[in-house]
Amino acid sequence: MKLSATAWEIVNQLAASERKQSWFRQMMGRRDVSSLLRKLGELNEPAALPYVAQFLTSADRETKVAARETVAALLSNISARDLQALEHQSLWLNASYRNQNWSRIQPAEVAAIVGSPDQREYAAVLSLLSFHKNGYVRQEAVRLLTEIDRSEVLPCLVIRQNDWVKPIAEAAQKEVRRRFQAGPVRVSPSLLELIFQMETWSRYDHRPMIGDLVKRLLEEEQDRFLEQQVLAFSVDAKLGRYIVRYAHSYLKYTNHRLLAYGMISKDPVIRYQCCRGLSELPVEQCQELSLQERQLYLERLATDSFLPVRSEAYRQLAELDPANAVTTWEAALLDRGRSIQEMACYYLNQIEPGHAVRFYRDAVVKHPESLPAIEGLATVGEERDLEFLRTLLVHPFPSRRCAGLNAVVRLLQRDAIPEVMPFLRDSSPRVVRTAGKSLRPWITQIPSADLLAVVLEAETVYARRHACELLAAQGKWSSFPWLLEACVKAEPETAEAAASMIHHWCSPRQSYRVFTRPSAEEQQTIREMLARHQSQLPEQLVQQIERELSLYS
Repeated sequence: MKLSATAWEIVNQLAASERKQSWFRQMMGRRDVSSLLRKLGELNEPAALPYVAQFLTSADRETKVAARETVAALLSNISARDLQALEHQSLWLNASYRNQNWSRIQPAEVAAIVGSPDQREYAAVLSLLSFHKNGYVRQEAVRLLTEIDRSEVLPCLVIRQNDWVKPIAEAAQKEVRRRFQAGPVRVSPSLLELIFQMETWSRYDHRPMIGDLVKRLLEEEQDRFLEQQVLAFSVDAKLGRYIVRYAHSYLKYTNHRLLAYGMISKDPVIRYQCCRGLSELPVEQCQELSLQERQLYLERLATDSFLPVRSEAYRQLAELDPANAVTTWEAALLDRGRSIQEMACYYLNQIEPGHAVRFYRDAVVKHPESLPAIEGLATVGEERDLEFLRTLLVHPFPSRRCAGLNAVVRLLQRDAIPEVMPFLRDSSPRVVRTAGKSLRPWITQIPSADLLAVVLEAETVYARRHACELLAAQGKWSSFPWLLEACVKAEPETAEAAASMIHHWCSPRQSYRVFTRPSAEEQQTIREMLARHQSQLPEQLVQQIERELSLYS
């Protein structure tokens, strides 16, 4: 939490008003202090609370009343994160340098500081006192908070459950548990976020309390709140994720209403969690979700925009209806997600080996432009499919050319190099990347002269730069002569890319990690290139190469 410049100005004015002054000036300044405190409350900056707290012990009645009102105003809309930040004593230490009254409060003074229980600010001031560094003061504040039957004190009681003084923590835990178990549960989103954050607190195990709350939220009287949080159409989905995850992973409790809301949620993570939770709800034990209804839900989720949801839906559909599992997996073969296609191939091959490749052959005949069918056949096709797959190499769409390249390389391995090399000059960066990635396993077997030709002749800057990267990947010393030639003969942008590859090899990060000694022939070739083109090369580049060679001379 940080104060704005405006708030800092008010805080400094308040500090100046507390300095030693004459009696007359103090009397005249009391009204100013009250107005400054109220202005601080209007700014709604919780970081000001430690500075306002110093005035709760003021001898002047009007100042004390203004301080109480400001505390109530600042705590009224405080977020869970800011409320937790009040636990950090550094905030209070910074404020206490200006005034020591707050840090010297004793338990017997708490009742006088907070005022009458009938006052509106009573609960807010007690809540602030529950963050005091003195354990006895916190204990007294918690004792008085447990007597207030209003929801506004619940956030501070929740935080005090993790107090380092065990009697305070136990008293707060007992009271929070009592409130959640007795009567209807009414929690704000901010409080719910704070409660779920307790799972990360390590001093005590708060999971049983969180579990009790989630169970209450899953009851029918909380249906409206549950629907709002899980559907996440108008609220942040974070709380809905917490509820679903806790219900499934910790409580092992699957609620059909929770699943029904979650599977149509706006949030993809909630849809995935509830889709997985559906598999843990046996069909025979859930009358609310019949087999037909479950299949309808899963069929809709199989077209979800989120890939993990579709993957889980296909898997459950195949398990629910084993007789139609082949039909389910055939539909998954044409999914746009490659991982789902691979999963479908695996399960189909378990049922009937070779079924996936036969299905893809039929699919590309019926739908020649279907990208999932083309990519699927490229992934599982055999040598007999090469004739069709080679036709993809001249397709106008880059995605089809990439599929053809992947298929040819997969089937021919090293023998595919002559067919792949022309695509390093392709107009599409995607095709260039695919071709370069396919050639990497055999990069040292590709003639450097061929790569240099791409560097000098390719039409696009991307293709020329990518060819420079492939040249550099052939090895440190073997690539230097070719990169130097590119620096001299290529157009400026490509020459700069080639020079950057040399700089990279000579950088400390690479130079002190790659200790390959250049052969005498490699050293001679590099020195000849430097002597021949020294006037055309940047002086810094020449010096860098010579310094690198001197390490091995």
